[in-house]
Amino acid sequence: MNRYAVVAVFLAVALAGCGGLVGDTTTGPIADGYNETGVANVSVAVQTHQEAVASSRYSYEQTVESEQGTGTFEIHSGASGTIATQTNGDASRAVWREDDAAAVRTQRGDQTSYGTLAGNLSVAIGNSQTGSTLRAAEQFPGTILSQIAFDAVGGTEWNGVTVREYQATEFRTARVNGTVDGRMLVDAAGRIRHIDIDLTQQTQGRELSVSIETRLTEVGSATAAEPDWTDDAPSVSVVNEEGILEVTNTGDSALNATFAGLDAGLDEPLAPEETMYIAPGNNTVDVSRERLDSTEYDWPRPEIALRFGTDRTVTVGAFFGAEYADEPFPRRIVSAR
Repeated sequence: MNRYAVVAVFLAVALAGCGGLVGDTTTGPIADGYNETGVANVSVAVQTHQEAVASSRYSYEQTVESEQGTGTFEIHSGASGTIATQTNGDASRAVWREDDAAAVRTQRGDQTSYGTLAGNLSVAIGNSQTGSTLRAAEQFPGTILSQIAFDAVGGTEWNGVTVREYQATEFRTARVNGTVDGRMLVDAAGRIRHIDIDLTQQTQGRELSVSIETRLTEVGSATAAEPDWTDDAPSVSVVNEEGILEVTNTGDSALNATFAGLDAGLDEPLAPEETMYIAPGNNTVDVSRERLDSTEYDWPRPEIALRFGTDRTVTVGAFFGAEYADEPFPRRIVSAR
């Protein structure tokens, strides 16, 4: 479902009716990473956008159209949480995130499954497809900026906000057989407020094309409400006690406790109010209904994201201690006292 790759695949642009806005290039504030003529430092401009969006309440819409179909994102990030919906044909993923948990609903045709992310959310989200859905407003415009060169056109107003317009000129990769034509609008804080671009590429005797539009609005004022479907998602509590995870099923239904990609899990489902204990093993995990006194492990990273379940899944993110962060292949004894 991730549509980010289209920018790298369809490497040319032909945007009809997307001429520059009237404006003086000396008008309007210039964000970090830009100058009077265009993008001065791509890395700085991308980072500025990502940090400014991540620290804001906002609404975001994204549409990517190609001969393969249409993919969309819609995100509302408010004070109480964030609701993000990603669609591609008959498939969709919706995510509701609060401070300490995230619920996921995935639909494909008439099939629906639910998931929960718990524990250390940064680790869980960073190691799952959920991250690409929640962070589309931060990541996708930066991807465009990284692959397409822009020249400054001038300052103007868009959706009640003072912005500067940048006209797409070419792809940054010289070996690409394609052209670009489109625009990007950037506010004073460096947020990419609007992108409207068509991409085309000549490849293997065919012309491939993709049309992209993004809109970042309601900055500082957006609201989001928890959807009703989160009641169908699993519910767990996670405690990291000296490197051993205590995962309790706090929902009303039993959970399959078989771990994806690992030869580990419980023989029987985890019943409501029941707790299982998870400790890192030698490139796997030890799982038990009884608390482990200690465990020796050889885990390649200080953080892990573990996923268990089938149509109702749980992804648990955790760190096993900051003291292991500088050692690429730690081997330690974790004791439960």
